[in-house]
Amino acid sequence: MRRRRLYPQAGKTDMALRAVRRARKLTRTLINAAAVALCVEAVLFLFTSPHLQVDKVVVQGGSPAVNAWATAQLKTAIGTNFLRAPVQSLEATVAAHPFIKDVAVARRLPTTLAMRVVERKPYACVRSKGTVYIVDQDLVPFRTASAPLKGCAVLDVSGASPPQLGKKWTSAYVKQVVRGLEVARDRGLKALRVSIDRDGYMCLNTVDGVQIRAGSPQDIEKKLYEASRFLMSQAVPLDQIQYVDVSCPTAPALGPRTAKSATP
Repeated sequence: MRRRRLYPQAGKTDMALRAVRRARKLTRTLINAAAVALCVEAVLFLFTSPHLQVDKVVVQGGSPAVNAWATAQLKTAIGTNFLRAPVQSLEATVAAHPFIKDVAVARRLPTTLAMRVVERKPYACVRSKGTVYIVDQDLVPFRTASAPLKGCAVLDVSGASPPQLGKKWTSAYVKQVVRGLEVARDRGLKALRVSIDRDGYMCLNTVDGVQIRAGSPQDIEKKLYEASRFLMSQAVPLDQIQYVDVSCPTAPALGPRTAKSATP
């Protein structure tokens, strides 16, 4: 004899609940798939839509000539997708120019690429083997000139190896004369020209026409300190002094200017 279930509707209820769960799970799966498909479509639209092509470029920060050159480089991105524009490649191309110290490219909505450049500024004119190189404060030569720039200190380094424009000049001769120039300025000596020969003998010519013979660049801080102190202690005007020799800083020597003498 078959036994009757105590609750005959319980089995049907369980089956109905399981069916509802399966339907909900299927619905969530379909919704998630639709969301993923929608995201993919959106991404494809953003990266391929002709409405999002770069159509304008702006360059700021440099001189007219540099801005014009940088603009020409940036215009190569016109027509490319705004989000896929080769920003890093453009920055590297422009940064390779010797005149450029720093560059940054940014995207501006809706479809503009904006570039800001920082140009190198002349710090000194380095004269080496008949060529005048204009260097910035980081010792990077960025162009040559037929003659030193007006108002720019001249550094003569006959023994320096030729530099590469846009790359830091690593010559020990250049580093020594630049150090001499910086120390002279710190000591209140207005150096117009600093030179060092192949033997490492350094001389500084001031705007007052006084030549400071420093000898080797070793202890240049002490030597120029003594030169400054020694000049300040003299009772004669600077225009009557030909040179101060501080190659031995403990015994500075003064050379008076004569009618026949002239500052090199």
